[in-house]
Amino acid sequence: MGEWSDYFEDFPEEAPQPPSAEEIAKAKHEADIKAMNADAFALIAETKRKAQAAEEQQKEQYLDSTVEENNVGQSLPASTVNL
Repeated sequence: MGEWSDYFEDFPEEAPQPPSAEEIAKAKHEADIKAMNADAFALIAETKRKAQAAEEQQKEQYLDSTVEENNVGQSLPASTVNL
């Protein structure tokens, strides 16, 4: 069997130190940047969805007005249409 010291050779001699204030501030800063990036991407996605919805609505309104204009001429009797 081995010596008792064989069981402890992988342990560090000093206890791990808590992170310094600088390390904590750096980690908080990085987390804040990631959160701001996530907010920015969410805003971009929301803006894009709204723009696509507005564009689709404009297309529908244009198509509806075009159909109405075409139907107006067709609904009149042939004798009243100026050629």
